[in-house]
Amino acid sequence: MKFSRFSVVALAALVSLHVPVAHAASAPSAFSDSQKQEIGSIVHGYLMEHPEVLVEVMQELDKRQKAESESKASDAISKNADEIYKSAKDFVGGNVKGDVTIVEFFDYQCGYCRTAANQLQQATSDDGQVRVVFKEFPILGPGSVTASRAAIASIRQNKYMPFHMALLHRKGPLTDDIVFEVAKDNGIDVTKLKKDMEDPSVMDTIKGNYELARTLQIEGTPAFIIGNELVPGAISADEIRKHINAARAAQKS
Repeated sequence: MKFSRFSVVALAALVSLHVPVAHAASAPSAFSDSQKQEIGSIVHGYLMEHPEVLVEVMQELDKRQKAESESKASDAISKNADEIYKSAKDFVGGNVKGDVTIVEFFDYQCGYCRTAANQLQQATSDDGQVRVVFKEFPILGPGSVTASRAAIASIRQNKYMPFHMALLHRKGPLTDDIVFEVAKDNGIDVTKLKKDMEDPSVMDTIKGNYELARTLQIEGTPAFIIGNELVPGAISADEIRKHINAARAAQKS
């Protein structure tokens, strides 16, 4: 049995993409050793002459993997919606009655989070109808954990947002002393802050965010959930606006 170059390369591409080929007669196991050798030789020769085929195959594979990942993320978001959007433990900023919600997972020692915070603030202030949920997600060491504990505790003094932004824009590594210095500079009663930080609910909030991030397969910061879409990494104000508009359009439809 002889095989055309086209049929062999097409078969190889289908197999590499895990696309089912009709019936056992077309399966590789149905070929004799000599047929397998011939196929291998033809495929190798064709791909050496046309390496762009491999690029096309990998692009299609990436496309399918991305679609599968997005589908899984969307499903996880739907199943954990209350914890994501409505947890009483998280600080909510922006327009608390806004029609679109953005959820941000961040770390105070993450440089990308600092950039993202500026872009987020610009996009949401321009819009005026966006609700923002801040998920403390300290993953860059003890200084990050202290900063998040202090930020959560600062909610009790109604100082979260100025403290949050000040911590993000503080250059260099965060130590306990620096965190409390920033708190004092922003009008926070540091003695009360330290006491409130020891409340078990503070660390419970952080642990809950760790677990939620694990469920959503969030591994780095920043990471956003805009509407019902997971958007990892720092993005520009224009990109944030596009996601906001898409979420708003999806709600209307």
